[in-house]
Amino acid sequence: MGLDLQQVEKNFDSSVRSKIMEDAAPFLEQQQLILDDNKLRLTDSGKLMADHIMSELFIIEN
Repeated sequence: MGLDLQQVEKNFDSSVRSKIMEDAAPFLEQQQLILDDNKLRLTDSGKLMADHIMSELFIIEN
């Protein structure tokens, strides 16, 4: 499980992947997310913040 970044890039483009990684950086630093086998995954502590983390990773188009 997790967010497959290869699929993101395949279905969208590399700019979307880059934006997700930029937005995920604070959660990676706080060890609430990990990057494992090109997938972003929640850690145990991240699961407690899952709704907040995912809302920060949403991309809203105008």
